[in-house]
Order: sequence, then C-alpha cells, then structure tokens
Amino acid sequence: MHPETGSTRFAADTPPAPTAFPLEVPVCSRLDMMSYVLIAGLMLGACTDTSMPVGPPAHAPAFDVVASSSGTLVIANNTTLRGDHYGNISITADSVTLDCAGHTVFGPGVSGFSGGIEVDGRTGVTVKRCTVTGFTVNGIFGGGTSNSTFTANLIYGNGANGIHLDSGNRNVFVGNVSRSNRGIGIAQTRATQSRVEANTVEGNAIYAGIGLLNASHDNVVISNTAVGNAVGYLLDDSANANLVRNNTARSNPNNGFFIRGSTNNIVVANTAEQNGVGFTLFDDSANQLRGNNAIANKSFGFEVLRRSRDNTFDSNTANRNGTGFAIYDSASANTITHNVANANTDQGFLFDTADSNTVTANTGNSNGSVGFFVAEGSSFNTLTGNIGHQNADLDAQDDRSGTGNQWAHNDFGTTAGIPEGLDRKGCDTLALIAVNDWVLPLAPGLIPPDASLQFGSTFFQGTQVIFGGGVLYGNGPASVVVGYDVNGVAPNPFRGGKICVVETGPVHHTIAHLTLAPGVKGPPGLQVTQESFAFPRAPDNGYILLRYTFTNKGTAPIANLYSGFLADWDILLDGSPFTDHVRYDATLGLGEATEFDTLSYPQIFGIVPLGPSGPSSFVGWQGGPDPNPATLAGYFAFLAGGLNLAVPTDPVDIREMMGLGRLTLAPGQRTVAYFAIVGGATRGAFQRNVAAARAKASELGFCEQGGRKGPGHSCVD
Repeated sequence: MHPETGSTRFAADTPPAPTAFPLEVPVCSRLDMMSYVLIAGLMLGACTDTSMPVGPPAHAPAFDVVASSSGTLVIANNTTLRGDHYGNISITADSVTLDCAGHTVFGPGVSGFSGGIEVDGRTGVTVKRCTVTGFTVNGIFGGGTSNSTFTANLIYGNGANGIHLDSGNRNVFVGNVSRSNRGIGIAQTRATQSRVEANTVEGNAIYAGIGLLNASHDNVVISNTAVGNAVGYLLDDSANANLVRNNTARSNPNNGFFIRGSTNNIVVANTAEQNGVGFTLFDDSANQLRGNNAIANKSFGFEVLRRSRDNTFDSNTANRNGTGFAIYDSASANTITHNVANANTDQGFLFDTADSNTVTANTGNSNGSVGFFVAEGSSFNTLTGNIGHQNADLDAQDDRSGTGNQWAHNDFGTTAGIPEGLDRKGCDTLALIAVNDWVLPLAPGLIPPDASLQFGSTFFQGTQVIFGGGVLYGNGPASVVVGYDVNGVAPNPFRGGKICVVETGPVHHTIAHLTLAPGVKGPPGLQVTQESFAFPRAPDNGYILLRYTFTNKGTAPIANLYSGFLADWDILLDGSPFTDHVRYDATLGLGEATEFDTLSYPQIFGIVPLGPSGPSSFVGWQGGPDPNPATLAGYFAFLAGGLNLAVPTDPVDIREMMGLGRLTLAPGQRTVAYFAIVGGATRGAFQRNVAAARAKASELGFCEQGGRKGPGHSCVD
C-alpha cells in the first residue's frame, strides 16, 4: 500500500534478430479479414470488420433443458444441455445462462457463424461447462458483447481461436481450458475492463495462448497458465494500460510474454520458464516490469528492443537463461534497477546499440561470459551501484565503441574498458541483497518500497511479500527513532546515510552507520550500526539477518532502551495486498504473516527477534489511518507495550512490529539486537529457517562481552 494515500501498489558481439513467431491463422475468424501487419517475420491479424449478427430461424424455439440435438440451436432463455449438440449455438437474448453441464458442442458447423457458440451484441450472458471442438472458426465468439462470463469451458481443436471476444467490455473469463486451436487460446480485440483469470491455455502452437490486441486497454490478466503455445501471452497494437500479474508461461517455443507497440502496461510477479525468450518488449514505452522471474529460457530472460524506451525493470530475476537482460536495437532511456541475472550461459546484462539507459543496483554473478557488457556504440548509459562477481570472462566491460557511459560505485571483480577508479565497490544509499530465496533492497535503517511508492521491492522466491519496513528504537516517547513510518509522513531519520557492501561471498555482508539527520531526537549518546548477513546455501538460504549494534558513547546510562523492527507486509501470492493475515505464534515467539487462505497458500513469513532479553513486544494490525500510530510517540507505545495478541480476524492489508527490550546501557557498554527476515514455503520449512537464523545469530554473537574478530563475526565499532 502507498503509505500516504492507501492506494493499491501494486535481454555477443552482434545481437540476434528480434524473436518472432510464425502465423498461419490470423486473430479473426472471418473470411473478410483485413489489416495484416508484418514486422520481423511476425504477422498479426487485426479485426477491422464488425460482428455479423445471425438471426434465428423463425420457427426455432427457446429451450430450458435440451437433450442431445443437432443443427443450429438458438438460446433465448436459461438453458441446460442434457446431451451433446452437433452444430452451432447462437445466444440471442441478454442475461441468460447456457450451461452445457459438461456436454460437447461439436463442429464443423455451418457458414455464416464466427463461433461454434456465438454471442453477438449481448450483455449479461454466462456460458459455462461447455466443451467446444471441431469448428472451422472460433470455438466461442462474441462481437460487442459485454458484462458476460465465460467459465469452466473446454475449447480445443478449432480452426481459429479458442475464445475470441471483439469490442466488448467488462467480460470475465475464468477457469477455462483452451488448447490445440489454430489461433489464440483466449483472444480479445478492442476490449476494455475485462478480467482473464485462472485459465489454462496450452498447445495453441501456431499463435498464442492469451492475447490482448487492437487497442484493448484496462484489462486484467491474472493467475493464468500458458504452456506449449507459440507465444504464451501477447499484448499488441496499442494494448495499453493492462495489468498482467502472477501468470506462468512455460515451454512456449518463441516467447513467454511478448508486448509490442503498447504502453503503460504493468507486468508484475509473472514467471517465464523454458521458453524461447522469457519477456520481450518490442517498440514499447512506459511499461513497468516488476518482480518477474525468467528461468532457463533458451535465448533471453528479458529482451528489450526496437526503439523501446522509458520502460521500467525493477526487482526482476533472470537466472539460467542464454542472456539475462538484453537491451539492444535502439532501446533507450529505460530504467533497470534491483534486478538479478545470475548463472546465465552468456551475459548477465547486455547493452548493444542502446543509449541513455539507467542501470542501478543490479546483480550479475556467475554468468558464462560478462556480467555487465556495454557494446556496439552504446552511449550515455549510467551504471551505478551494481554488483558483478565470478563471471567467466569479465565482471564488467565497456568495449569503448560508444561515448559518455558512466560507471560509478559498482562492486566488480574483473573489468575491461572502464576508467580506473570507477569500477570498484563503494558505498551508496542502497544495497540490493539477492543471494538466496530473498531479494531485499536495504538502506540505512530502512527496507524501502519502490521509488514510485506504488510497489514493494522485497521478494521471497519471486513473489513480493514486503512493501516496506525499518528499524525503530528509543527509550521514551520523545526520543524514539522510526526508520519506516507507515503513514508516509515522518521524514527518513537517516537521510544522507550510506550503506557499504563489505563482502559478497561466501556471505553477503553490508554495514551502515545510522547517523541521525538534523532535528531527529534519539536516546542521547546512543550510536547505532546496522549490518546485514545473507547466505546462499542451505540451511541458511531462507532468511536475511539484520544486526543492530547499540553502543552508549555518552557519559550517562541509557535506561529503558527498546528496539524493534516493523514490516509493512504485502504478500502477493494471491495477487492482492488486502487478503493477508497476521498472528502471534507463542511457540516460536514471533509474529507470522500469511495469506488469509493458508490452504491454497501455505507460505509463512515473519520477523524473528533475537537478543539478550528475548521478545518483549508484538503488534499486528490492519493498515489504515486509525490503527496506524498517529505520532512517533505512538511507535514507542508499540515498543514498550508488550505482546498485543488482538489481531485482525478478516483478510486485510497488514503491518507487524516485533520488539526487544527493556535494557539499560552503561557508558561504553554495547549490545546487539538481531531481526531476521524469514520465509518458508511450508510451515515445516519456515520453522527450519527460523531455527537456522537463531543458530546463526548465536554463532555471530551478541557483543556484550566483546565479539569474535574477523569479517562477519565481530560487532563493528
């Protein structure tokens, strides 16, 4: 959630030719189709005709219950089939339901229809539980149909698209299976405000699984599965302002997700695995790709080409592909931040004839050639705060064929073509931790949301789970420091601070000194240092350990000292931040955050407090103006308020705080508080990861009597 408004937040020296796919059957099924477009071998058909109403014969009756039948069946009332039907079905009335009850509508049908089941110019229609096969045209077709629902249908082996709706709005497609059709599995043209959810599209091998085409806009495509199509998901020809979320594209030989000539789409938390290319932007602008996973795709994980500009790639992962991210062919002015490209066969990040891109806080490790490669005249790109290690050839290279590229504050091992002094690690305002199940951006005292304040940037196993969070500590209502204010009102108390990556292997370790900004009041004389530890291998790859060292540098004791950590959870396993749940687990001594539906989504997340005093406080609450602390003093009440077991009982947007204390620090004395950010795919995995985090904190030590010396083991002075 936006903390202020509460609103929803939601690809070598020579690059290969743009990936394309063949087409033998266009999107429309009519014989008078027009307006084909051919670009880079990719031919798309656009419907430019209007729907053709089919009038019922004058003698055709309307049925409420229909046994096995043949010919053209006209539906004007709620109808349930009790047997298969051989021939076309035409729905000619509004607000009626056709329930095939699992029976089959067989083609090939007769001429004059665009679908085996046809719904032209109707509203409020439901078509459900129908199997539609063998038609030479679309399985189901609607022209100008709106406010209608198509659910639990099986459409296969048709000559054009499985389902095609043209010029409709507010339609719903849910739980359908569309396979082995010669067009698109589920296609919408000139559609708006429709929802395509939880469908399976497979084996539509000539074209695509799901398509939004011809100025389709403001639609939602969520939680679908596309397997073995030519392209999994296709947005083309001014398909603008659509939301594509939490979908899976697997084993589609050309592209998992292909977007062309479209703008302002949000593509978030999708997975593309073992496709030709994972995600492609072709001549697009102002799209946002966030929190997506591209895994083991043959060519590119992410491909950006043909003048694509002003797109944002944030917190995506591209591992084990040919190349992780390829930005080429005049792609320019794109923002590429907080992404991970590891263990790819070729480059992690490739910039080829690409200008003026901003590349910040990305990680490219263990790739087969170069981690970050700027080549073939690419100019005026800015690369800052990136990490690259253990790449086979070089960690970073600028072939110097372009001009004006800026490299600064990166953490690279081996480099070529980068001016001395610009390729070494440095401290920056943000460090990206992305070495295990977590992808977490960390600033001094703060897990920040995305810069737009509309999305979180913290992911567990590819799914966003945290919008933002931060440390808080103090010894009274007037001397409390809050790293993350859920109201979005209090300024960052550590403004201007830097975080430094100390080492990246075998442990990823960062350090930041939390120096207070002018005007911020904390406990007098208290010095605070933040460290993070992340481990790539089991049993320690399910958590990130944050260590806060509190040292009394003053001349008087600091009494009544509490510390804590706050998380603004946005668990998007089900795609929504408003269906989460929080509770206190007394057995584990911590708060647990989950989806409300734990049967469908068994993953568990939590903040594990570890300190000499043990957990002293817990609060779990619903986000909103009333439950949120109205002032900074209210946060101290949370810290000092003990275990508050009153938690929301409904699915809501949740926040959580875990605290430690109360302690007294004598002058010169120091203590440590650990807060582990832990996740688990199951309850058993979560419990094992909690135990591993506690064991690691004990190994690293709590520093009251001094800590072991050496990187990653001693508390920092």
